[in-house]
Amino acid sequence: MARSTQINSPPSKMNWVSHRAAQKFGVFFLTGIAYTGMATTTANFVLEAFESAFTMDLSGVLHVLDPLPSLDVSANATIHVDLAAMRSIFTYHTDSADVVNAPDTDLLFYVNSSASTGFGGDVVINPVNALVDLNPIYEESVESKRLVCHDFIRYMAKMLFNSHYGTDLFENEQALLNSLRTLSNNDTGHVWANIVGVASSAADASPSEYSDASANICCQVFRQMITQFPDRFANIAADCVDETPTATSQYYIPFHEDDTLQFKLSISPAAGQEALTGVAAFGARTYSITLLMKQTANIANPDVVDDPDALSVI
Repeated sequence: MARSTQINSPPSKMNWVSHRAAQKFGVFFLTGIAYTGMATTTANFVLEAFESAFTMDLSGVLHVLDPLPSLDVSANATIHVDLAAMRSIFTYHTDSADVVNAPDTDLLFYVNSSASTGFGGDVVINPVNALVDLNPIYEESVESKRLVCHDFIRYMAKMLFNSHYGTDLFENEQALLNSLRTLSNNDTGHVWANIVGVASSAADASPSEYSDASANICCQVFRQMITQFPDRFANIAADCVDETPTATSQYYIPFHEDDTLQFKLSISPAAGQEALTGVAAFGARTYSITLLMKQTANIANPDVVDDPDALSVI
């Protein structure tokens, strides 16, 4: 029989018992000796027959957009933009804090539209300098003469003279080019400045919550991306702005080279233009302006050769 050891104790007469006795009565151990004075004497039992497992009958789903939006246009025009700059413009936030179905508050979307970066800086373009690569009025072989601004003047010639070859009948071709580039540039009230304004409404200082609103442009990009390529979100840690994800991290929208962002540009002739030759009034020509994302070394836009006053930007 195991030997017990007794020591002087307070009035409660706490006892120290042997290791074997402690095993028998289910008590706790302290440095190899069991202490029975204040410990709860509980026993633990394992029943292998109770082992269980189950498979969920509900899969996780994504915030998809169905159907995807499309553009109804007369022609397509493409301009290269820097992939890294586009990634820096669109970011989103997600976390695992509450685990509730509340995308309108859990997902936040950011747009960088500052004057030095984003749509206000690194990606400042003039849409009428995009290269018309689908359904041009005339398939001009010199790319620098097949930009949207050239195409629209040929369109006016076709409508007024029944042939795009009538373009040189205009005695103010350069003035027409200047007007198109001015109205589409980044100056106040013009096309690209207005686009920067739309981006500014979702600036990173005031992130937008998940919504269907067309003005929530980062959310629209996110929903279209995750609908088409959910596999790009298989490792969001790699897209973390902070490199190491935290509860407050933002993540880049996972753009890849040759991804495109498109918007519709409608250009209408001046009021009464049809009176020049007495033809019926004609309306706008519409373009899908395609921002084609490229690694910096692969950007290759046609030269703008007929803009002596640099009206393309401001």
